[in-house]
Amino acid sequence: MDTKTREDILRGALDLPLFNCELRQRGASAPIIYKGPGFLSQTSDRSLLLRVFSEPLSVKDGLMRLVGAQAGPGMLVPETGYYDFRGDGQDGSVWTAERLSLHLDPGTGGTGTYLSANVPQIERAESFGHVLESSSVSTFVPGTFDLPWHLSTTTEESFVIDRFEGKTEGCDWKIRKRQRGLDLNFAVTSGPIERRYRRLLLALEILSGRAMDTPVADFGQAGQLITRVCSPRNARRQKQLSPMMPSTKPYAAHANAFVAGFLTRIDEKHPSEEDHTATVYWLWHRVSKAYESDIENSALVLSVGIESLLDRAFKSEVDQDEEFLSMIEEAETILKKAGLQPRVLGRIESSLASATKPGPKQVLRRLKDQGFIGKAHVLAWEKLRNKAAHGKGVDGTDDVQILLEQYHHCIGLFYCLIFVLTGYRGVYSDLTRQNWPDTVFGGSSVA
Repeated sequence: MDTKTREDILRGALDLPLFNCELRQRGASAPIIYKGPGFLSQTSDRSLLLRVFSEPLSVKDGLMRLVGAQAGPGMLVPETGYYDFRGDGQDGSVWTAERLSLHLDPGTGGTGTYLSANVPQIERAESFGHVLESSSVSTFVPGTFDLPWHLSTTTEESFVIDRFEGKTEGCDWKIRKRQRGLDLNFAVTSGPIERRYRRLLLALEILSGRAMDTPVADFGQAGQLITRVCSPRNARRQKQLSPMMPSTKPYAAHANAFVAGFLTRIDEKHPSEEDHTATVYWLWHRVSKAYESDIENSALVLSVGIESLLDRAFKSEVDQDEEFLSMIEEAETILKKAGLQPRVLGRIESSLASATKPGPKQVLRRLKDQGFIGKAHVLAWEKLRNKAAHGKGVDGTDDVQILLEQYHHCIGLFYCLIFVLTGYRGVYSDLTRQNWPDTVFGGSSVA
């Protein structure tokens, strides 16, 4: 991609003509296909908008296509309601995008059919011949982010500490602070890069407390240069979550250790071999989005998010109370002999079955006993979860102060759970104590 087009994307002024465009319906044995010239541009909020001018379509056929798919309130759009796109650029490159939802205007007088679609991401690929084992990605991240800058850039006119760099087990990252954002370069010595690149972004988001967008990125892999252009997803999110550690030079080694853990050790080895990156990504962004709202909604989302993470990544058979299970079995035997009505018996048996499953409190207490979290974490989560789930609002300054303290304690708990999953052992800010002092995260391996 030429420099001007790249700058246009970053300024929100992209207007790229495309030729031989095709929009092909997904999941249909005889798919609907629209062909014609088009444009890829950006709206006022820098979202990507695709416009295609296709062959004439009667108003009747247009309406039939619009209402042909079964739809109703609360129903997911079927696969046949989406279209895949391909189109040629002026330089001969081929642009592709998947699962686009179309807005169709059949026009009048047979002059043509106008189609438009909001595009989450679109990309093009070109071959450069030699296939290398290594892969790389370079991108620009707009916005202001606090990271532990620790390396300097020296010119004839200035000396400034503006770089954050590190490496681990086949991964190398270099980040430089610019006036309008970050230059980010990431490389892996072998294998695909996409998954580890997403992990890197999430680790940086957690470190800085801010969500990141990458409007345009270049991937070099498998003998191809892939240019990906994306619509912003986080532009309206300006608040910063309390970071896991200060963003100053002395913490650079700890920050790099955290990133390294995310890239190489996010796989949780107990109770299963699942990779919980997607869970952490989903929950962190939920918490971050909710933080833009009021404190009560933020508290609810955070407390439920912690419960979800415990359920998906930490709950195991070791959290079951064997003595209590024996009591349940004895109670079930007595109930069966009591001659209760089937409906009543069924309801009681269902409740007993639910009671045998380990809850988040048991998991938290086990993690506390293992040294991963403290008593203050457990108490704060229990109080925050009960208050948020049962709609107990805040009334007065004292209630707000208590809620804020519980909220920050739970943010600290959330970070500690992520540390367990990534294998991070190092300094972090203890949000359960006055002035958030530096604390070394310890604990043993998950039993």
